[in-house]
This record gives sequence, structure tokens and C-alpha cells, in this order.
Amino acid sequence: MLAVLEDAVDSYRKYALARDPREQACFLEAREWFVSTDRSWLFAFENICDVLEMNADYLRGGLDKWRRALTSAAMQRTDLRYEGALQNATA
Repeated sequence: MLAVLEDAVDSYRKYALARDPREQACFLEAREWFVSTDRSWLFAFENICDVLEMNADYLRGGLDKWRRALTSAAMQRTDLRYEGALQNATA
């Protein structure tokens, strides 16, 4: 069960800023798995957290906080590149 959780975290982190549609689909699938509260499937996120004695909400919050920080950093890099291009264009 730990391997399933690790794979989902890896996909979430690897594809969080993906532009390729297939990679975006991998991220969205992982995100949907994390946010789901459906326990009907043996390998549901919340069931795995229970077995591993992990707090599902804490993990969700940590992943969301990480993604927001990553997105913010990516946006700042984009802004810096745009400003640099403007300065070069007007020089």
C-alpha cells in the first residue's frame, strides 16, 4: 500500500506543472485520488492512510501547499522572463 501512495505522490509532484496533455492527465488523476473521500475501493487514498496510520487531511494539505508554492514560483519566473524581454525590446 505504501508503494501505491508513493507512486501517487510522485505523479502529483512530477506533473504538477505539466503542459503535455498526457502528463496533465497523470497529475489530475493523482489529484482526484487524493481529494476523494470514497472508501469503497481497497486502494482508496483514505483507506491507505488508515492502514499506514497517516492523517489523510494533513497529507492533502501538505500536497496542496506544495503545489501552490510551486505554482507561485513558476508564475514569478514567468514574470521575470517577460520583464527581461520587455527591457531587451526597448533597449
